[in-house]
Amino acid sequence: MLYIVTALYEEALPFIKRYHLKRKTDFAHFELFTGEDVRLLVTRPGALRAAAALSSLLTAFPPGKQDFLLSAGCAGCAQEELKGNAFLICRITEGSCGRTRYPELLYQCPFPVAEVVTQAAVQQKAPGVQTFSSESLPVLYDMEAAGIYEAAIPYFSCDRLLFVKVVSDALTGLMELPAAMRRAHVIHCIEGIVPPLTDWVDGLCAHIAQEGNSANISLSAPCDTKDTRALGMEGSILYARVCNALRLSVTSSQHLYQLMLYLTLSEIPYLDSMKKLLAAPLAQPCRAKKEGLKYLGQLNEYYL
Repeated sequence: MLYIVTALYEEALPFIKRYHLKRKTDFAHFELFTGEDVRLLVTRPGALRAAAALSSLLTAFPPGKQDFLLSAGCAGCAQEELKGNAFLICRITEGSCGRTRYPELLYQCPFPVAEVVTQAAVQQKAPGVQTFSSESLPVLYDMEAAGIYEAAIPYFSCDRLLFVKVVSDALTGLMELPAAMRRAHVIHCIEGIVPPLTDWVDGLCAHIAQEGNSANISLSAPCDTKDTRALGMEGSILYARVCNALRLSVTSSQHLYQLMLYLTLSEIPYLDSMKKLLAAPLAQPCRAKKEGLKYLGQLNEYYL
């Protein structure tokens, strides 16, 4: 099941058309649209509204372990040249208190990454406005992401939370446009990313569902196209198991692959020793990315 959350009906409309969704009239107080394996919720703007609406939905329809939540919508950015571009969000900061959340990006995505700052009101352009984060990521501004994350995290593991934002304006809130043109512009922004976004998400859901029926392949293995045949059959299976157990991102899984490839090409026996070193997480996968990175560091220290 795919759960989609948008703040505005205009953001939802391209998804409603794509998945042929129908309004569920018996879900009181909130706009809910349903279809085959898809539920779409329109929360209205604001982090508190988004959290309340999503909590209501997830209480009524609890997600399964293999389900995903996609939060999609428009955002502002000080960089005029980024208008119309879509980003996968890797960091969510609550503007009022500075608290930060990190969705775990385990899957290769067609969009670059960015940070989003959730504000209580439309972020207006101002002197000295933050354009890049400390890691040189574009900084976007929205009004819902932090609330959606907080409402969703009791129900989803953080690698099942996908936040995608399209830059709709250069911190103007589209206030320079009449209401009808604002609505049309939002629809146009989302329509532009729905084909690649839904193709990616649908493929991801199918991948997870398929691998969920396999005892040998991980549920959370990075969804990339890496050819691991150079590691051999047993090495390839161990690579997938370790990626899952340590909850490695695509970047971290690349580091693991390079280590295992080096050991394989150097004809250094490592399969049994790696299994022993990782006995704990292989038996019980890590609950957080930091824990997995700690184990990855230990592997590097042991073998290099």
